[in-house]
Amino acid sequence: MHNQKLSPKAKMFQQGLDNAYFELESTSNKQLYRRYIQFGELKTQPVKGGFDSFGLSKKSTIPWF
Repeated sequence: MHNQKLSPKAKMFQQGLDNAYFELESTSNKQLYRRYIQFGELKTQPVKGGFDSFGLSKKSTIPWF
């Protein structure tokens, strides 16, 4: 097998699309962004942290309804 450089999109499809995701559109440049969601263990106490411009966080907890 020869070495072939794969595009980021090709790498993404090789890894599978089993995770839940949001497809978001930037209001400034109209580009689409796919944000994958990974659910962790439920916490007994909230964890504070920052949120990005899409309102998502890698650390902060949110209420689970």
